Amino acid sequence: MQNVIDPIETVTPPPRPIFASPIDEQFPVWARRSNPIIRYHLGGMWKTFPPNGRVLLRMVALQAVIIAISLVAPIIFSILMPMVMVALAMIPVGFILYARILVQSSSTAAAYVVDEQRHQTLDLLLLIPQPRPHILYAKLAAALWPHAENLTIVAWIVGLLSLPLMIIQYDFQYGLDSAPLLVRLALLGGVVAALLRVWLEPVMMVALGAMYGAASGSRSQAITATILTMAAYLLLINLARLLPIDPIWHIVIETILPVTLPPLITVIALRLVLRIWTK
Repeated sequence: MQNVIDPIETVTPPPRPIFASPIDEQFPVWARRSNPIIRYHLGGMWKTFPPNGRVLLRMVALQAVIIAISLVAPIIFSILMPMVMVALAMIPVGFILYARILVQSSSTAAAYVVDEQRHQTLDLLLLIPQPRPHILYAKLAAALWPHAENLTIVAWIVGLLSLPLMIIQYDFQYGLDSAPLLVRLALLGGVVAALLRVWLEPVMMVALGAMYGAASGSRSQAITATILTMAAYLLLINLARLLPIDPIWHIVIETILPVTLPPLITVIALRLVLRIWTK
């Protein structure tokens, strides 16, 4: 008797690529570790945990709740003050780790772009059946992936410990009771800006590394220019808050510029790289 084949037979899905991860599916295709460009550059370093956006959102929500409670119970700020000592001890550690991430990731991005030109493989790279911008984005993502876990650590340090320091700063500059609602909105904006900087600035720096690499064709020149630009940017953006200016401009410098300049610089750098590649 002939076997009857069930018309609704279950089809076994094809095996998932070894580098693929369901966690990566939250990212665009060009940013996933299963992307062939990223897979090529990561090699054995592909096993790293990506940042958890939900946890970071909950962290911001917690800060917002604390700031909201302070409107009716200002004593909650006093309860947070013992954390200042922890923050003073951890912030330098976080800054050193963060600076190391910026230097290494931007230097890697510069090296990736320079090597394509030096080895005369750029034309071959651009033949990959992906949009040309996505090829560039994948190169930059490959430079950032090895630092994903350390960036998460820095984000935790900034997200949990920046509020007590900002409370002291804003109380000294403006007075927490001078305009309670406005000062607390500025506090929340400062916390959000500090947390966003952790993710926006590394993207900006790898974009600058790629730009200098494409323009110079020399690893040492590209890396040196990138590091000097990074140092100048961090000095300007952090020292500008010390200027004797009106409070509203302090808020602009501390909460608006740090989250608008990096995306703007990133877009300009990426467009310049793509223009150089199309010459």
